[in-house]
Amino acid sequence: MNEASGLSVTEVPNPSRLRRRACLRTAKIALGCAAAWLGLAPWALGACKIKVVGELHVDTTHNRVITQGQIDGKPIRIAIDTGAGSSWLWADSAKRLGLHTSYEGRVKFYGVGGEVQPSQTLINHLQIGTIYGNKMPMIVLPANPNRPSNGPDFVMGNDMLASFDTEFDLAHGMIRLLEPDGCTVDELPYWTDRYSQADLENGDDVRRARALIKTRVLVNGKPVEAELDTGSSFTSITRDAAQTAGVTPWLTNPPPAGMVYGIGPQPVPSWVASFDSFSIGDETIRHVPMRIADLFGADKSVHLGSRIAKSVDDFPTMLIGCDFFLAHHLLVLNRQRKLLFTYNGGTVFQTPTGGQTSKSTPASGPPSDRQP
Repeated sequence: MNEASGLSVTEVPNPSRLRRRACLRTAKIALGCAAAWLGLAPWALGACKIKVVGELHVDTTHNRVITQGQIDGKPIRIAIDTGAGSSWLWADSAKRLGLHTSYEGRVKFYGVGGEVQPSQTLINHLQIGTIYGNKMPMIVLPANPNRPSNGPDFVMGNDMLASFDTEFDLAHGMIRLLEPDGCTVDELPYWTDRYSQADLENGDDVRRARALIKTRVLVNGKPVEAELDTGSSFTSITRDAAQTAGVTPWLTNPPPAGMVYGIGPQPVPSWVASFDSFSIGDETIRHVPMRIADLFGADKSVHLGSRIAKSVDDFPTMLIGCDFFLAHHLLVLNRQRKLLFTYNGGTVFQTPTGGQTSKSTPASGPPSDRQP
């Protein structure tokens, strides 16, 4: 039982390749797993065990991470959005499902496109893959005119994932919730012997830090605070961060390359430009086409004693989107605050206009002690 979110998960059998690869990471692990296969007691030194406590089968058509589920026995479409610190239900879907909503006047939600005023409801039973929840209070956001008619009913935020280590294998349509036992960080990427690693943000509020997947990257050699966001179809960078990196296409007055839509009512114009380099951990990508937009420019708040609207703080200056997830196999270690990932090959950063995209070249190989 995940007490923080009111969720429970049904343990699923470990895929054989997961168990076998985990067992072959080192000689000690191999011996420990061999003992387990033979029905013997585990070695006193212990062995790395990776328990799969939840699985989500997902579809990523059009760079949207979608799965199916149920609310109170009725089918729903679910978007998995690691850029959302809280899960929510859209108001028109809540009405269709027959849920009673009540207004919560003291709370505001901020995101791409501005702020919205939420209400709330109570879900008697929620089921998403092997994840279950009962008697769950849930945020309800007002219907968005920019949301497509076939859009999801429910957005599963990272608050439902962050109590576990989360594996994203979107290229094969899988998200797994893992509970490692007796494993070092080096033993956890069971699918490979060579991987990249980046540190995740570790703020003073641990629960808040885990609610989002934030890390520091380099864009044209300049540090940028980035958030890994499956809810963003394409990777985007704010205009301020792009300007710091020396890329300013909007100054020549070209027409926008498209609009960016979020939970707010205001579409945000965007441009596409090439950056010399992007680095995350020890992986570097050269000649990167990237979308640029004033992502959170419409998010303003007015504090007591002042009538002047100020920008809301704590937004990232870059959203690493679903395109990056599709090109990589990732493991988010929420307790250790680490991101482990391997490059699948092919396209990394896509552009909304379907323009030329880039490929990744790791800047350095793994150290020798990672060899099998």
